[in-house]
Amino acid sequence: MIWLDVLTPKQALLFSTIQNKLMKKRFKVLVTTRKHGETVSLLKMNHVSPVVIGEHGGGSKAGKLIASAKRTLGLAQLIQKLDEKPSWTIHLSSPEAARVAFGLQITNICLNDTPHSVFVAKLTFPLANYLVAPTCISKEKLIQLGAPAKRIFQFNGVDEVEWLREFKPSIAVADELKLNEKRPLIVFRPEESQASYITGAMDQTLTYKFLKGILEKHGDAQIVVIPRYKDQRDSLKREFKDKIIVPTKAVDALSLMALSDLVITGGGTMGREAALMGTPAISYFPFPLDVDSYLKSKGFPIWQIRDINKALETTLNILKAPEKYKVYTDNLLKELQAPSDIIMPLITEQT
Repeated sequence: MIWLDVLTPKQALLFSTIQNKLMKKRFKVLVTTRKHGETVSLLKMNHVSPVVIGEHGGGSKAGKLIASAKRTLGLAQLIQKLDEKPSWTIHLSSPEAARVAFGLQITNICLNDTPHSVFVAKLTFPLANYLVAPTCISKEKLIQLGAPAKRIFQFNGVDEVEWLREFKPSIAVADELKLNEKRPLIVFRPEESQASYITGAMDQTLTYKFLKGILEKHGDAQIVVIPRYKDQRDSLKREFKDKIIVPTKAVDALSLMALSDLVITGGGTMGREAALMGTPAISYFPFPLDVDSYLKSKGFPIWQIRDINKALETTLNILKAPEKYKVYTDNLLKELQAPSDIIMPLITEQT
């Protein structure tokens, strides 16, 4: 049996795809998750039935610590009760999965493309039997965060390739949200406001400044905002009312981004997803992202611009002639690897 632990919406897409590949190889798969944003609903949308243990600890250090401790205990109790103990666990820097796997002697594959999240890296890298990361993240950086050099395995790509290589967009989401195909369409994702690495590093009013700038300069734009948390959703609705579209439930965001003229994010994943599909993307994330720079160097339409005024200027330039910024990416995608290109051989050769 192989145990997958899923913490975030991005990981829901990543591990749904990996689960399918494992099951095709006739592995039994256990999927665990926690209550966090759209994670559970995305897993279910992708036909995964997870065991939900624990929840996100919120924005405070104490809340994170207590939630993690409770979740570690819950996962340990779950694994102990199973008729068959997992032989492997795979996770993307889950401190709880790493700790339980170490304690119960389960071989541990840790994925990571977020070395800027220093705390979870230091909690998970040293316990990993194998650390799987993109080649664009230097080995030296991973070693500094506690990864044993001989346990690092790297692939020529980014995580998002995993679920986008065979993705085919649907136009149904446009009807669902009552979008007007004659008006410019922007998908907007706010920052990860409760992440430990954001605290003190990012002015969280930037999202509002950015949205106001777009609406003032390009009032015809349809802006679909996909918040991460309920407080973001409520605050954005109060501030912008019907000037923006805020879905009331999980939507087919991948298809929405494929149909859009531009994707803007305060994080990283949705920008990379959009760029891999050929839709121009702007990230105002506060730290340099090796994975974004890598995709840019490969010809994908992605920009990381931390100055909001410059990001707004680029936004308006793209909206003037969006067709000039779209990129046909099918051939570019074929050149990239996904995490499973490393994971599957590791497991199948040793099982």
